Amino acid sequence: MAGRVLTWVKRGVLALLGLLVLAGVGGAAAFWWLTGTEGGRARLVGWIEDAANDPAGGLTVSIGAIGPGLPGHLALADLRVADGQGAWLTVPSLSLTWSPWALLVDRHLVVSDITVTEPVLDRLPAAGAAEAPPEAAEPFALPELPVDVTVVALAVTGARMGAAVAGQAATLDLQAD
Repeated sequence: MAGRVLTWVKRGVLALLGLLVLAGVGGAAAFWWLTGTEGGRARLVGWIEDAANDPAGGLTVSIGAIGPGLPGHLALADLRVADGQGAWLTVPSLSLTWSPWALLVDRHLVVSDITVTEPVLDRLPAAGAAEAPPEAAEPFALPELPVDVTVVALAVTGARMGAAVAGQAATLDLQAD
């Protein structure tokens, strides 16, 4: 009798391990589909836009496409941020190379390269009607992030700012290593 129970326990453990392996393979297949196929990346774009858009606040984010190379390389095409008055920021091309494993293991976001090509900031976003002016001016401080962030290289080429942003129209390039 004890031998039969032990056999059933062994079979149960093996079945559980088999299910875990199948779940891992299924998860890997889903990840590959999301990042490795055009249809998967299009679905990912939809999820990002749904999460970023705020219809009540008037904010609309649209992404033309996510390029291949995820997760270590992110390439966005035709990023647009708009409010009720239309697009105020357009970025034809943005790419970054980062280390997702460093983020998962060390809680350290390491971005080795960010490249932004010909972004246009026509104007500042319209203030929401519900926003009240601050009571007292506080000194500027960067927010504390839950992870450490390191950016190794940044390149912005052909950035254009409208007169509403800079006082007069301006074009600039930025290179930081």
